Amino acid sequence: MKKYDSPKKPLPEPLSGSAINSFAHFTITERFPKIVRELLADNEFPSQVRQNLENLIQEIPSSPLRPLNDVSAPDVQDWHRYITPYLGKNWLQVPWFFVEMFFYRRILEAIGYFQAGFFKGYDPFLDQKQRVLESASVSIRDLGDHLEESLNNKHLITGKQRADLQQLLTLNVWGNQADLSMWSASETRPDHQSSADQRSHLLVDQAEAVFNYLTTLKNKPSRVDFILDNYGPELVHD
Repeated sequence: MKKYDSPKKPLPEPLSGSAINSFAHFTITERFPKIVRELLADNEFPSQVRQNLENLIQEIPSSPLRPLNDVSAPDVQDWHRYITPYLGKNWLQVPWFFVEMFFYRRILEAIGYFQAGFFKGYDPFLDQKQRVLESASVSIRDLGDHLEESLNNKHLITGKQRADLQQLLTLNVWGNQADLSMWSASETRPDHQSSADQRSHLLVDQAEAVFNYLTTLKNKPSRVDFILDNYGPELVHD
């Protein structure tokens, strides 16, 4: 296994929702409750599950985090270790990455995902995923056609191939804007902007360096791996 060097400079403090007007603060105070309300609208949950989700909304952001109540869940002991350092702190006071993972785990707890019953293994986001995938079918097909055309010229190191890679990388970056938690199936997403408009907002553009790396090395990589965590149009862009 390759050994990676430790950072040469101290790492900054992790982001949290305590910074007003930050995306982390907006995510916790606005997006989290909206996500739960959409789940309540999209699913015919029994009264106890609905109450569990309503309680979750009420906790965010000012209530202190609590341990999971999923006694028989396979990950409950791991989550006990994860949350112990943050007990007594509210949703805005702990690292943003942790609280986002905890939020979705609390949704699973609320519906009884790991418990015996109708909602064991149930995906509460399934209806949203299907609607968004259907609404994006035309743009997904167009992107697939463009990719196929580019791959048909894979043996030609041309200016067109360079431009194609730049456009595809830009689409990939902006594809993250198709996140289900930010846009509904009926809304116009920022990933629908033109490629030129998208590139104008990039803070760093290393598409040229990527192209040179993939095409000029003596020992060219035989495989490039992508790690995916998405669904629908966001997954297709990746």
